[in-house]
Amino acid sequence: MPSKAKATVKDLARLSGWSLGTVSRVLNRAPGVSEKAVADVERAIAASGFVRNDRASALRRKEKSGVLILVHSQPFPYYQTLAERVKSRLEGHKEMERKPLTLMELSAQAGEDEILTRIEQTSCELVIVIGASRQMLMHIHGRIKIPAIYFSGDLSSLDASRTACFFLPITEIAQQCTELLFENGCRRIGILYADRENSIESADFILGVQYAFYSRNQVFSLQKQGVCCTCSKNAGYAGLKELVWQMPDLDGLLVFEENMALGALRAAQDLGYVPGEKLKVITLAQSDLCDYACPRLSAARRDLETEAGQLSKTALKMLGFFRTDRDCHIPVSWSMSFAPSCPKPGADGIPVFPNEDSVPPENAQKDESKTDQSENDESQKDQSEKEEYAGS
Repeated sequence: MPSKAKATVKDLARLSGWSLGTVSRVLNRAPGVSEKAVADVERAIAASGFVRNDRASALRRKEKSGVLILVHSQPFPYYQTLAERVKSRLEGHKEMERKPLTLMELSAQAGEDEILTRIEQTSCELVIVIGASRQMLMHIHGRIKIPAIYFSGDLSSLDASRTACFFLPITEIAQQCTELLFENGCRRIGILYADRENSIESADFILGVQYAFYSRNQVFSLQKQGVCCTCSKNAGYAGLKELVWQMPDLDGLLVFEENMALGALRAAQDLGYVPGEKLKVITLAQSDLCDYACPRLSAARRDLETEAGQLSKTALKMLGFFRTDRDCHIPVSWSMSFAPSCPKPGADGIPVFPNEDSVPPENAQKDESKTDQSENDESQKDQSEKEEYAGS
């Protein structure tokens, strides 16, 4: 009997007693094959341990099969981890056992033609593109002839008939985080951000900070209040030192990525700042690293497992394994976690100032007492006028 790892179609023909053509028609589920032939071939498959190579079969028939995952992980390493988790989840699904599944990392210089070439070469039936810029996806969308899943910025303007778009509402997150710094009493806020050319999320991050400043009738200057860094601790350390040189009175810091933030914390301590007191710090986070910082970092958190689960389930739906309806534009969930680096406004005696003209609580109480006294004076004056009128 042939080895299970090396069983071929010829072995099936020999064991079943049927010709190669008949065995091939059985394997391809072609019509017009007798029940006896099907039964004999299936017994031969069970006996030999034959495993069909669906990719080779698809290439011979010029059919598309399987899933291609393309990931652009620079300058955001989180995307590589996300792509690997999605691949692992799809591999664990029984319906994907015979479908080829390929993960490829795109270089920082990868252009539109490289993405299209890789899709064509793999003959996949579904492509998942993670981390590519919004501009690039807008350009190649019409040239991709198969169903696609994009994990990038908001692409709600694209035709969604055969597309699913995942996006993190990074502008909203950055705006809310900046507002939290303002509400903690910060008046000189700076940011550490990633290269906007290679990260669509970094561009949206800066936009959210600008919106928060505009809502308070202030102007945010990226040149004076921001430093571009790579996503590493050393870059965050150097970045904060440069930012403090630009803004000696810095009292609030928003950081694009947690590794940057860990380096910035160390730099702040070396410079004599007390994070959480003299300098409030908030970061965007993708893991539990913030919980091991000293002090622990306040962060807008993403959930890696939830995102990987959403992506893999949507892929299975688009492959036809689930008959339920799918969403076309899917915002990625996030949550705010407060820690000593920037306590929650209003907690532990921290005042909440909605804007520059707001009145501190103790002054507000004084003003209220003045108002109450003036109201009493007005009431007494009215009463005396009434008595005089009655006397006359």
